[in-house]
Amino acid sequence: MKYDSIASVDKPVSRVAQGTTMVTTKDIDGSFALLDAAFECGITLFDTAHVYAGGDCERALGAWVRERGVGDNVVVLDKGAHQHEDTKRVTPADIASDLNDSLERLG
Repeated sequence: MKYDSIASVDKPVSRVAQGTTMVTTKDIDGSFALLDAAFECGITLFDTAHVYAGGDCERALGAWVRERGVGDNVVVLDKGAHQHEDTKRVTPADIASDLNDSLERLG
């Protein structure tokens, strides 16, 4: 695995990221197995988003990070402020709201 650095992130970051759209609390064993396998391959960057499965992907990823004790070794790339069909949500209030929701779900 190749690693790079990100300014202000004091740990190596894998150049390959594992997405989490398929990670769910409804199949926590399967989700943990996938995340474990990715981590064992050297992946330290995990991509998720505020809108994935209504936040369930964040909950499952956060549970894995806590249960496995890998918080010091992984980087979570999370996205938010996704617009709705009738609202553009790239505002400071919407970004702050999504960030707080995501942090709560990730634990």
